[in-house]
Amino acid sequence: MSKPLISILMPTFNRASIIGETINSILEQTYSNWECIIVDDNSEDNTSEILQPYLKDKRIKLFIKPLGVQKGANASRNYAFNLASGEYIYWFDSDDIIHPKTFELCMIQFFSKKIDFCRFERTVFYNEFNNSLFDNYIINEESYFIDISKIEKIVINEIPFNTCCLIWKRKSLGIERFVDDLLYSEEWEFYSRLISNNLIGISINKTLIYARKHNESQTYEFNMKIDKRFNAKKKAAFLILINLHKKDLLSNYLKKYLINIILSFYDNILNKKMIDEISSNKFTKFLLKIYCKSYSTRMFIYKKTKK
Repeated sequence: MSKPLISILMPTFNRASIIGETINSILEQTYSNWECIIVDDNSEDNTSEILQPYLKDKRIKLFIKPLGVQKGANASRNYAFNLASGEYIYWFDSDDIIHPKTFELCMIQFFSKKIDFCRFERTVFYNEFNNSLFDNYIINEESYFIDISKIEKIVINEIPFNTCCLIWKRKSLGIERFVDDLLYSEEWEFYSRLISNNLIGISINKTLIYARKHNESQTYEFNMKIDKRFNAKKKAAFLILINLHKKDLLSNYLKKYLINIILSFYDNILNKKMIDEISSNKFTKFLLKIYCKSYSTRMFIYKKTKK
């Protein structure tokens, strides 16, 4: 059986101190037919220099993103996609570590089932990675199907869809891409949009990706209330709400869940836009306006009852 090519698409920026460890985990894959396309967003450190020895392996290719292209990881991911040759797409971050059997186990699923994607579990680590975290997984791992019926669990993060937790069949992606200027929660918006297109996949119930947590990560900056991450979160919630509304995929619970996330940012302009987009008539618009205006009071009462 021929081995299809997997395109690993990796954005990077100022990762000189850790990107080598990430590349080494790719080189250790038991499935060898891959290409790794690295897009450097004009790093200000010596990331490019660190990568030079790895470029001797012709499967690894480095591109410096043109200055005229939107800054940020999403634009780099989309730029890399246009350079990719593989039948399968894997978006991988330059600070994470991948299990040696990830590609092998996922390709077994693709070969044996009619699926659009293969998902796997993720765990986080801090500081140095310890290879003892790797398990010697067998071929027949426990798995379950994911389809549009799971959209609510995906959006509320009961089934997390992190960027590096999925390999996608290229043709299943169609024209869908990451939102270039979305600087946080990008996979939440993009992957829920893909699932809403009725894609079907399998989830392997094993940890196959290890995400590094550090003080330069997007999650750290969001928790520190950095504006660009906060603004991206509310934009992502709005885009998900509108997409699912248009496709008639909003349960009452999911609608309330997303509206409350948007309201939590106290952005009156966005709130008005949200009301206009999802209100089908004057009466529902009136009810939604009341719900929005009462948000602060409801949160005050909630916090009081929690004490």
